[in-house]
This record gives sequence, structure tokens and C-alpha cells, in this order.
Amino acid sequence: MVIKNSYYVKIIIMALLYIGAGKLSFLISQDNMIISIVIFASEGFALAGVIIFGKRLWVGIFIGQFVLAISSDLDLYPSLAISAINSMEAILGFILFHHFKLNKSLSTLRDVLGLLILIVFILQPFSAILGTLVLLQTSIINLDDYSLSLFSWWFGNTMGQILFTHMSLLFYTHRKTIKFIDMLFVTIFFGALSYLLQVIIEVDNLSLLLSSTLLFIILLSIYEGVFYGTYATTVITVVTIYATHLGSGVLASDKTINSLIDLNFYLLAHIILVLIIGTLFAEKEVAMKRLEAMAHYDFLTGLPNRNSLKDKVDEAIEIADSIENMSAICFIDIDGFKKVNDTLGHYAGDEVLKSVVYRIKNIIRDRDSMLRLGGDEFILIFSDLSSKDELDRVLERISAKVKEPIIIDNQVAKVSLSIGIALYPQDTTTVSELIAYADKAMYEAKNRGKDCFVYYQFID
Repeated sequence: MVIKNSYYVKIIIMALLYIGAGKLSFLISQDNMIISIVIFASEGFALAGVIIFGKRLWVGIFIGQFVLAISSDLDLYPSLAISAINSMEAILGFILFHHFKLNKSLSTLRDVLGLLILIVFILQPFSAILGTLVLLQTSIINLDDYSLSLFSWWFGNTMGQILFTHMSLLFYTHRKTIKFIDMLFVTIFFGALSYLLQVIIEVDNLSLLLSSTLLFIILLSIYEGVFYGTYATTVITVVTIYATHLGSGVLASDKTINSLIDLNFYLLAHIILVLIIGTLFAEKEVAMKRLEAMAHYDFLTGLPNRNSLKDKVDEAIEIADSIENMSAICFIDIDGFKKVNDTLGHYAGDEVLKSVVYRIKNIIRDRDSMLRLGGDEFILIFSDLSSKDELDRVLERISAKVKEPIIIDNQVAKVSLSIGIALYPQDTTTVSELIAYADKAMYEAKNRGKDCFVYYQFID
């Protein structure tokens, strides 16, 4: 019952949103109240709705479009036909969006461009051609006006989806991290700027308007993310439509087809640049973080690598000093690893490494660290030890656990550990010497027959 009620609520909300957005779009349209070359926001919300909540939301789209058409004095048959076409368009959008494996988070340029191509070259040609044919067949438009009507339908709906579908998807994706105070600032700044330029000063030059707002939008997208850039564009769109309704701004008192196209291109320049430039910078940031992670973490095991070693040892020393306890650096080499690689193959060797890491990580404490230096060499860093006896117990558990057979594709691998230990501050107080002493103690463990641990201070 809860699921059904939730579905019906979504249907009702979709229908009301479609009607309300459509009515607002028609406020500045030309004579024909069913075809609008200005931004038709309803289409944007409709496509976003089915992408987010599923294609069953088509019912709300159908109801919304039907009420919108009937209230615009369209007869019953064309109203039903157009409602069906727009509903099928939304379902088609849902199917193709998932077929091409686009992500509704729009986190990559592939997702952004994929959705743009889907809107411009598939969904809107589909609805525009079928919709205008219905209007032509029912004599609502004549053949002489068909080309203009087709272009107006395609252009207005395309603009609506490019802006409001992307805006809705980004809002849904980032809804848990969006800060109200940031949105309020963006609303006030870009709303006031647009109102000043278009209503108070009444700037009607498209180039001047673009140069006055576009730079701010791009900078916002780069530094705060694509969502805020898209939201700022939405604010500018609302103010621009309001200014147009008042007969000021980029259209002044003229609502001719050319002026309406200018309005759309003014807004289109913002949203396209926001989406492309903002997404490129977001992808660059993700790539930089990935490269940084690759520089400091081992790909196979996920452990920090030798580039993180000094920082980890420094951290352990600071902790030991603050609580007046000792720290330990344990240099580990896996006994028998070469034999596993030679007899079972490198895949098995990788699985052994991952298994050893998993077993050790399950024994050491969260405040302790494990790093991979390369090959079969690892470092364990214990930052807070009360005595050597405590460390002995932990290393004995680790050694025993690692020696248990490792099953790989029905084959058994057996390894053990040679461990060298250097203590802080007993052995030395410098990072480089701690690592060197632990390394030397590990080789002593090898010399003593492997499968054991040796303290540096006990080496003759």
C-alpha cells in the first residue's frame, strides 16, 4: 500500500509540475498556445522524472500534457494524441538513457554529451515531427506554417530539456550535499545581477548580456561544481523569462521569432558552457585525485606504498611521544613467495599477497599501519605499544595465521613471514635509521632459517 501510494503521489506531482511549468512557458509564447519556441520547461522535468523514478511516470506526463492542451483550447483528439506522443517520448528517453549506460549523476563528459545528443537528435525530433503532424492533420496549423511550427516545437522543447533535465538530475544527485546557504547566495547574486541588467538597465544587446553574466557562471561551475553553475543558469532563465514577460531585457517589447531565438541562444550559451566546462574540470579533479592515490597507494593490495612510509613513521613517533609509549617498525618479507610465483603462476602470487594482507589487517589494530614496499616486502607500524611482550603476542598471531594454507583455484599455497623489528625510541630516534635497522633485522631473520621475527637490538 505504501509503494502504491508513493507511486500515485509521484504521478500527481509530475502532472502538476508539467501543467505549472507549461503555463509559465506559454506566458511569453507567440500566438499558438500549444507550440512555444521559448523554453518549454515541462519537457525537462518530464524526462528527468522518468530517468530518476522510472518509465511508469509516463502517466503523470500524459495527464499533465492533456490538461495543458485542453486548457489551451485544443480539441479532444489532438490533445490525446499529443499527450500520447510526449509520454512515448519520455519512455523512449528512459530506454535509450539506460541502453547507452548513461549515469544520471552526469559526472562525466560522456554522460553530459550523451544526454545532449539524445535530446537534440532523437527525442525532440521524435516528438516534434509526430506532434506537428497531428496539428497539421487536424488543421490547427496549415502547410505554410508547418516548417516554422516544427522548428519552434523542436527548439523550445530541446531548450527545456537541456536546462531542466540536467538541472533536475544534478539536484537529485547532489541533494544530500547541497547547502541551502550556498543556493541562497547564488539565487540572490545571479537573480539581482540579471534583474539589474534586464529590468532596471534594460540591456537589450545579447553580446553585452553574455559578457556580463557568462564569466561569473563559468567561474562558479569551476570552483563550486556543475550543479551550482546549472542552478545559477536556472535563476538567470527565470529572471530572463520574467523580464521578457514585462517587455524588457533581451527582447525589449518585441516577441518576434528572431528575438525569441536570441533569448534561447543567450540561455543556451550559459547551460552548454556550464555543463561542458564544469564537467571537464570536475573530471580533471577526479583524475588528479586518482593519480595522487596511485602515487601513494599500491594498486594490488590497496595499501599505502613507500611514498607514504616517512609520513606514517613520523605519525607513529608523534603518537609514541605524546603518550610516552614505544613504537615499532616491522620489516616483513614473505618466505616461499618466489616458489608460489614459479610453480603456480603470477596470478596465484597476487592472490597470495592479497590473502596475506587480508589476514594481517584482521589482526592489527585500526591505529596501526601496514604498507607495501614492493614485491613481497611490507612494513608494519605499531604506534602505541606498552611493552615488547605485547608486540610479541601480536606478531605470533600474525605468523601463525599467515602460515595457514591458502587455497587458489583448488591449489594450495603455503608461505610464512620473516620479520625484522626496530623499536622507537630504544633503537634510534630517526625515521631513516628505524627503517634501516628493521630491514637489517629482517635479513637476520632470514639467516636464522626464516619463519621468525628478530629484534634489531638482539643482533650480534
